[in-house]
Amino acid sequence: MSLIPSSTITGTEIVAKDWDATPLGSIGQWPMPLRSTVALMLACPTPMFLAWGSELRCFYNDAYRPILGFRLPTALGAPFREVWGSIWDDIQPLVTATLAGEGRKMVDMPLDLSRDGEPEESWWTFTYSPVYDEHGEIAGLLCVTSEQTDRIHTEKTHVARAVEMTAEIEQRRSELAQAEEQLRQSQKLEAIGQLTGGVAHDFNNLLTVIRGSVDLLRREDLTPERRARYIDAIGDTADRAAKLTGQLLAFARRQALKPETLDVGASIAETANIVRTLTGSRIELELHTPQEQVFVLADRSQLDTAIVNMAVNARDAMNGEGRLVIATGPVSGVPAIRSHEPVAGDFIAVTITDTGAGIAPDQVGRIFEPFFTTKGAVKARG
Repeated sequence: MSLIPSSTITGTEIVAKDWDATPLGSIGQWPMPLRSTVALMLACPTPMFLAWGSELRCFYNDAYRPILGFRLPTALGAPFREVWGSIWDDIQPLVTATLAGEGRKMVDMPLDLSRDGEPEESWWTFTYSPVYDEHGEIAGLLCVTSEQTDRIHTEKTHVARAVEMTAEIEQRRSELAQAEEQLRQSQKLEAIGQLTGGVAHDFNNLLTVIRGSVDLLRREDLTPERRARYIDAIGDTADRAAKLTGQLLAFARRQALKPETLDVGASIAETANIVRTLTGSRIELELHTPQEQVFVLADRSQLDTAIVNMAVNARDAMNGEGRLVIATGPVSGVPAIRSHEPVAGDFIAVTITDTGAGIAPDQVGRIFEPFFTTKGAVKARG
């Protein structure tokens, strides 16, 4: 009895093949471990092959046949190295280790099987296990395999799409950042334009003081004390003009964030000079700042810009007349804003209040959107 089932295509071919021309001899002479392993393999629905003997003659089951490709007509009973000569360099170390008694498992190993005679990309997960003869010696190896090519291609497609989507998101984020920067700069330039008239008026007053002092210095009957007083007046006025120019340049400068430790009360007091010029004499400006120094880590230019922009909005909301209050004080945390969670800790809040029309309650949730505004074409609303 051969013990080789002929109920499968490969089983029928094994039974029909003339094995006498091979070192294995006729099926009736095969050792029981060979026949039982072949029978077990033929009954398995998972792709398997067996390499047996000194030449590692090949056997396989029906599920393995498609893997052989163009090799199928000559693979049965051929030496393992001849059947898979194209990938022998890749698998020889695995074969050697298995025949030494060390089983091997490979996961998603890339192999070019060239099943149609042409190079191909394919990935395989398989195990090599030693097979023993009736004397307990290793006589071959058994392979159980499964192709992973479709899964790998799908994963690669998903990864490529994810990379593409990430690049698109980064591009859109970059474009949004640029648009926001352009918007901030345009708002700053708008405020600078509105400052021009007030700055010119302030400079005219300063120049009047300087010119008057120079005229007085030309008098020959001046006492040394009065001469020194007029010279000091010129110097003080020049310092005020330089400070005004410095504030204007600092406000107009376009630069990267540079956080620094600063006294927030003193900084807001300095910015108030620009705010007064912007809002005009019909708006009463009140400053409520701590008596003691309060230090924060912030970008001075960005802080000034935020206060000036809000002051401009407040002025427009009040139609150029009303009361504007800028207050600073300690708070114990930052409330939740959009997708940001609340943050507990010691902070300084800058609060700006005006007597303008305000924002409709159903619009408050949108105030942090980059391009959202309630200002219409006819009536400005802060």
